[in-house]
Amino acid sequence: MTNPTRKSATLSPTSDTQSSGSDTQSSGQPVNSPQILAENLEIQRPKVTKGWISRYGLAYFGSCVGWAGPSQLLLGNQLMLMRPDDKETALSLIMMLGGAAMVVTSLVTGLLSDRTRSKWGRRMPWVLAGSTLCSLCLVYAPTAPNFLLLVIMWGVFQVSMAFVTNNLLTIGPDVAPPSQYGTISGVLGASYTLGLVAGTVLASSLNIKSAYWAIAFVLIVTTVQMRFGSALRVILHAERQAFEPHDVFDLTPAEFRLSHPTEDTALSADPSTTGSPTAAHSLTVTHSPSVDSPSADSPSAHSPSADSPSSADARSYRDYWWIFGSRFVIHLGNFTALFYLLFYLADHLKVSDPNGGVMMLTIIFAGCTVATSIISGSLSDRMGKRKIFVILSASAIAVATLLMAFAQNMITVIIAAIILGLAWGVFSSVDQALINEALPSEKNRSRDISIMTLTVGISNMIAGGVAALALHHLGGYPGLYGLCAAVSLIGTLLVIPVRSSS
Repeated sequence: MTNPTRKSATLSPTSDTQSSGSDTQSSGQPVNSPQILAENLEIQRPKVTKGWISRYGLAYFGSCVGWAGPSQLLLGNQLMLMRPDDKETALSLIMMLGGAAMVVTSLVTGLLSDRTRSKWGRRMPWVLAGSTLCSLCLVYAPTAPNFLLLVIMWGVFQVSMAFVTNNLLTIGPDVAPPSQYGTISGVLGASYTLGLVAGTVLASSLNIKSAYWAIAFVLIVTTVQMRFGSALRVILHAERQAFEPHDVFDLTPAEFRLSHPTEDTALSADPSTTGSPTAAHSLTVTHSPSVDSPSADSPSAHSPSADSPSSADARSYRDYWWIFGSRFVIHLGNFTALFYLLFYLADHLKVSDPNGGVMMLTIIFAGCTVATSIISGSLSDRMGKRKIFVILSASAIAVATLLMAFAQNMITVIIAAIILGLAWGVFSSVDQALINEALPSEKNRSRDISIMTLTVGISNMIAGGVAALALHHLGGYPGLYGLCAAVSLIGTLLVIPVRSSS
């Protein structure tokens, strides 16, 4: 594989542009626009192979198997034996505390990862350490003698899993060029759904101890395989093209707003640029007088302007927070719709076998999701479009939940499950791609992705409370699913202002 940084590629304005006093390239695009930055990343990074993408998807699949089995069935089955009289309260407590631990941990996983230097890179040490701890927790779980130790085990598991999933999600945009973001996002969406189904199948088909141990084995094998061979070499090669991690922790608001740099940014092949032995392969940032930095004698240097660094930094995170809001409400609508599915079938539709109904709907949902996720991701890459896929899929989710609001029989619910699965596959195929294109900073990528994962963690935590309130105050299940439809439509509105993706 050739090293793309041997050429003197640059993001800084050309000399002609500088002399004209404009911070635009000849094409008229600002030098720090998402389009110009994406084009530069295409120059830096060759496309990753299907084999690498498959191994990457396998690792994410294993992480999803790891949490799906315990959270879907195993913890509940243990609590039925351990605390049969208050199993519902005990399960709610353990899930809430574990979720809170993961949310808090997600705030620091990215900071640590972005500042890590090792022979295995920035991300893989945390993936390997986290998956090892998760597997140990799963091996111990069936032997936990009391509820307190089970809670502690699940808390440690969730903390460790935060390091695994957040760093795995960061590896994709670290390695792949923007033209493959949709494909990678589609593979992740399919891996998530398959992992959810596989974890549930293992948990339901084996006894508690065997299921925990089988899930631990799947988790450790699928994640550790990324450590060997070409998978790791591709990751390390890509990291050498990126910004060096911070040497110190800096949590100032200005640093958090830093994004597409307003200073001149260039690819340097001169090892003297930094003291790092990898400087010849590194993207370095240097300050130099330019049109973005007015002189001290200039009036604009003493007055706020729309083109000042602070306003540029604020604009750079603008899309990030719009996507954060859109992603949060769409996931909240989905989690809320599924929270009482078992009780909805049993109490509202009077289905004779609600457990079998849930399993059937889960299989239908998963099959439809996998069918559309990879196809939609590749199509999104070819079209160069992301937002339209989110808007259409979130609108379809609203249609599906409205069908559930007015359903009178199981056939209508099956139709809703098909629509929901197809729509969720489309959404998941471009969701991560949309995030990757809006990430404001190379050097803070893992931190920003970790914060973005809070949209899933927090929405999952509060979905039960939202569902309970809607059920009691909005007229039962029709009001609950009507609310889910409205929330999904809000998600479509929040993604419209995003400019980093078309």
